[in-house]
Amino acid sequence: MLDALNYYFEQRKFTRFWFSFGGRISRLSFLLGLLGLIVAFGFFTVVIIPILHSIYPVLVLLIYPFLAALLWSTVTLKIKRWHDMDRSGFHVLLSLIPVIGAIFFFLILIIPGTFGKNRYG
Repeated sequence: MLDALNYYFEQRKFTRFWFSFGGRISRLSFLLGLLGLIVAFGFFTVVIIPILHSIYPVLVLLIYPFLAALLWSTVTLKIKRWHDMDRSGFHVLLSLIPVIGAIFFFLILIIPGTFGKNRYG
């Protein structure tokens, strides 16, 4: 019974980290999360897509839900990082502006989060 509860709470932490907009994450968690997303994207584009394409080209369409999940996870990580700096998650929209987006990306890597509790957790 205890193992089942531990598994349940670990699964909730996993899904909350990758798919939830709530809460905040540190710079290190953000970097590790982005590294994981880059590895997953590379794996899909270098390994999975060529295999599926060689079997039957239409099977490549099965990858789109996974790529959408990777994009969603990237947005949630950025929002949580803004929350850690006690800023609104709408700052993620600034990353859509070409030059300003790169500047803001480096800012969320450099600026430390607020100490203690803030509006977002």
